[in-house]
Amino acid sequence: MKLSIQNKSKQDIFNIHWWQIFNILSIDVVIGALAGGVMAVKLLHVNPGIVWWIVLPLSVWIVYTLDHLIDGVKLKDNSHPVRHFFHYYYVKQIIIAILILSIANIILILFFLENKIIEFGLIAGMATLLYLFIVYFSGKKKSYLLQKEFFVALIYTIGIWGGPVALTSYNIIMPEILIIASFFLTVFAAILIFSVFEVKHDRFDNHNTFAVNFGIYKTANLIYFLMAAVFIICIGIIVIASNPLYAMASKVMMIMSLLLLIILNSAEHLKRNNIYKSIIEMIFWIPGLFLILN
Repeated sequence: MKLSIQNKSKQDIFNIHWWQIFNILSIDVVIGALAGGVMAVKLLHVNPGIVWWIVLPLSVWIVYTLDHLIDGVKLKDNSHPVRHFFHYYYVKQIIIAILILSIANIILILFFLENKIIEFGLIAGMATLLYLFIVYFSGKKKSYLLQKEFFVALIYTIGIWGGPVALTSYNIIMPEILIIASFFLTVFAAILIFSVFEVKHDRFDNHNTFAVNFGIYKTANLIYFLMAAVFIICIGIIVIASNPLYAMASKVMMIMSLLLLIILNSAEHLKRNNIYKSIIEMIFWIPGLFLILN
């Protein structure tokens, strides 16, 4: 059984399409982070500077790639997903890329980024280290808050919104807080959908995911709950807030949530075609619509 899976992975790594490379290397995640950054700076009326637009995608790519690399190295030839096997197969090249980009990122942060963002970045960095510690070095305690999906969503949200919020001197009002909360819930739900779709592979690789620990049924119910919360929050913002930017952000979040629900209920078709990863990541490009605003 293991031998056939290993041989299949080695063969697949040379027969993947360009759009799969796009997803395997987390390029679609980086674009989604930039799109979320556009919504954040437009909504909060801040200008983080051109360097932030370089640091943000570099930081997201480094964290995500390091996460996949650790999984790949831990599982080695026993890794079932092509993504993890790809990172293991090209481990030397990826480590070199991470080191070079990390050095460039640190230089940009220390010499060109706003001090307020740097200060917040220290907190985000500590949160990332905490995430890595909990996921890879702690025991597999079945807790809703100790799940990998929760911390990935939290760090992703902090990485996008933290800098712009810091530039406001943390002076944000309730509608903005609720939109950020909705963004986090949407990210959390999207990652849980990955957990549902990949539960068989995760069991084989002994990953500590929500669907593995609590089952597909409970995971799906949690996703529905999160999306319902997003809709309730966003409808409330649209009804109460007078700022059209808040209404637009709320509508964007509702569209994203609706698309995620459609994907969750189209699981079998999307799994057969193995396109769900790219589609889910592309949903997070939608906040880029804020680019059309002055």
